[in-house]
Amino acid sequence: MNKGSKTCSIFKSAFILVSADTDGYLNFYAVDGVMKNTILCRKRILNEAEQIAAPAEKFNKVDLGIQYDTAVYFPIKALDFDPEEQMVWTGDDVGYMAKWDVSVLIHKVIETEKRHLKEEKNKKSNTPKANSKATFITGTGTEG
Repeated sequence: MNKGSKTCSIFKSAFILVSADTDGYLNFYAVDGVMKNTILCRKRILNEAEQIAAPAEKFNKVDLGIQYDTAVYFPIKALDFDPEEQMVWTGDDVGYMAKWDVSVLIHKVIETEKRHLKEEKNKKSNTPKANSKATFITGTGTEG
């Protein structure tokens, strides 16, 4: 159950806001352009490599004596964005860090915005414009 957002950041180069919630999700929103106010992606990662959570099937970590019936996700408490590498770094409630590659998401948002602007420009350039010097002929009257 989502208990609300705990931290957020804005990717200024792509007009994306990312928020982290207490269920371990990163939520990506468009904050400008054609996709404004749209959720772009909602994702969380199960970090099995560091044993902060267990897979959905029964898992028993003998040396710690921990057994999980289902996956366990921890709240993300901190996040930062590296614009050069297009990576999001997160830190969770237990102290583990994760690196998220968001380059594809950023690229898609920028390309969608460019395509939309190009379509809008083409619509405007294809609209007939009235010319004050134009002569309009509505008909001719020739009798023979």
